[in-house]
Amino acid sequence: MKETEAERVVFDNPLKTIQSYNLAKATGVEAIDRFKLILEIFTRRATTVEAKLQIQLATQQYELAHAKEKVRLTKKGEQPGFMGLGAYEADVYKEAVKREVHTLQKKLKKVRESESCNEKEERS
Repeated sequence: MKETEAERVVFDNPLKTIQSYNLAKATGVEAIDRFKLILEIFTRRATTVEAKLQIQLATQQYELAHAKEKVRLTKKGEQPGFMGLGAYEADVYKEAVKREVHTLQKKLKKVRESESCNEKEERS
């Protein structure tokens, strides 16, 4: 990795937060799993409102699954300043992510309903 000056390493297997952290610490570069890479690719290429909302939702759901461990690492001082969590408790952070997931689900539902109405009007 040093020879190729890699900025990150991608693993095909799903990584737990602690695994990602330990791998990054050992290698000196960011370690991500395949799912996170796919989310990043889709984020860059999304063009429609619905696609962007779907990606945001998937990203937040991924974040929710890893939230507790990230907060624990932050409190230990392992990842200083991670997402500005500082003194936030794990449950507060998790609730914020859950609210964001709920908000995105509502927005996505509205977009789908709107598109459905547009399709019906076009057929008429």
